Amino acid sequence: MVFDIPDYTQYVVPPPESYYPPAAPNIMIYVSPVRVPHALMSGTTIKEKHTLVTDYLKQACIIQPTIVVASPTGAIVPYEGGYAAKALIFKNGAGERALAKSVLDRFVLLQNADGSWYDTYYPVQNASGLHDKMRDLKVDSGASLQAWAMSDYDVALASTVYQSTVRKALGWLRDLQLAFITYNPGVNLLCNLIWQGSYDYTALTADCAESLLAMKRALDAYGSGLTTDPQGYSVKTMANDLYEAIALWTWTGDAGRYYQTGYPLGQMPTFPFTYKEGLSFTQALTAMAIYEWANSAYNTKPDYRDQCEKALDRSMALCAGRWGGYFYSPWYAAEDETQNEFTVYTGLMTLAMSTVNATKYAEQIKLGQAFIKWLAMTDGRVYDYVRPDGQLTISEIAFPEFRKDEGYSFLALNSAIGLLAGA
Repeated sequence: MVFDIPDYTQYVVPPPESYYPPAAPNIMIYVSPVRVPHALMSGTTIKEKHTLVTDYLKQACIIQPTIVVASPTGAIVPYEGGYAAKALIFKNGAGERALAKSVLDRFVLLQNADGSWYDTYYPVQNASGLHDKMRDLKVDSGASLQAWAMSDYDVALASTVYQSTVRKALGWLRDLQLAFITYNPGVNLLCNLIWQGSYDYTALTADCAESLLAMKRALDAYGSGLTTDPQGYSVKTMANDLYEAIALWTWTGDAGRYYQTGYPLGQMPTFPFTYKEGLSFTQALTAMAIYEWANSAYNTKPDYRDQCEKALDRSMALCAGRWGGYFYSPWYAAEDETQNEFTVYTGLMTLAMSTVNATKYAEQIKLGQAFIKWLAMTDGRVYDYVRPDGQLTISEIAFPEFRKDEGYSFLALNSAIGLLAGA
């Protein structure tokens, strides 16, 4: 069961009876509840750190019991579902890989004929026992995370259970690559989504990096001769082209020392977000992908690993916060920037440092893991971010019109990436 639910609401003690006016003794005095937020520090009291466990993922975010949701009462999201499955496969506690397989089997049933997934589904089952899409939106990162998680499972179990599904997913990513090349000849990146049947010809670097990581893991699982379905195209060739495109077209050189957010530079995708350059998670995912691919036996292109430490070093210099976590983007004191430190970005930076140079970054890795433990509860729930004053926030809906509102609950993604980061 999920324990240790925080007490967010305490009530002010009502005034004594003598406070009521004697001429009107029946007047009601309404006292509003006072919200007492959790914080890393309150006076001289410091919140305890907790090593992450999988309880929250298994008991609150996986329901019925094969449906993984982004948070309790939240949607089914293939992206978050992929990271959740990866965390269970990685931790490998009693029955956890079997549970991960049950979750992935549900996503196999949801895969579209073209190899894609919709970005979100309603968690309630329809008459066929599956789930209706929430909107006609297909994203590259959702397919990448599913292919990555399924390949993880088959590597761990030395099986080929998901080979057919992964080939179809990579085939859809190949379609995104071909569509992007038609508008940007010679640039082998990926369109980031298809909205109501129309391609978005913006490539997001972090998404391309996750796609490259998925392709590399698929080759680990199924061999270097793996091809896409239905094209029969070499995954190794597709990945090499993507690797080189990321290194050549998104790296800003020694003058910038970071991977730009997308290509073409500054182009906003169909679904806008707070656009910044030098995003911490973009540096983390891209450095990890470039390093892993360049260090693999599949690489047939030049070695671009020299970019990786430069990107991570710059991100540490400009995105590291006072509590030990990482900002969304470098802090230049602009009105739309914050010094909030996020679990996910810290986890991804920790993973990237562990991949690129675990010896050089040993102290920063320990600091990142300690930060995530500091934001964790005893059952594996993790706060989304901490504000500069130390106040903790459960979650925040990402869309701009809801930016001031909290999300429904603790996010599965925070727990999953925290577990993968070794917190």
